[in-house]
Amino acid sequence: MPRYHRPERAVAVDESVSWVVVDEDFGSQVEACAYLAGVRGAGRAFNTEKTYAGRIALYLSYCRGHGVDWPGTRSLRRLR
Repeated sequence: MPRYHRPERAVAVDESVSWVVVDEDFGSQVEACAYLAGVRGAGRAFNTEKTYAGRIALYLSYCRGHGVDWPGTRSLRRLR
């Protein structure tokens, strides 16, 4: 299965590290990034954020590869 989305490690100017989901053109996937920011803001472990980023990217790639419109952030909230 092709990977249309993938997790990426993002380093801010203050050198803090977070995880984002990008497409093949390195455009960020807004809803996924917002969800991951919420995970980070809730004080979850760094590895939890990293794992969620990978699984969300895989899910979005699956949806795109199968022509499925993904249901949005409501489905992502159920992953917590």
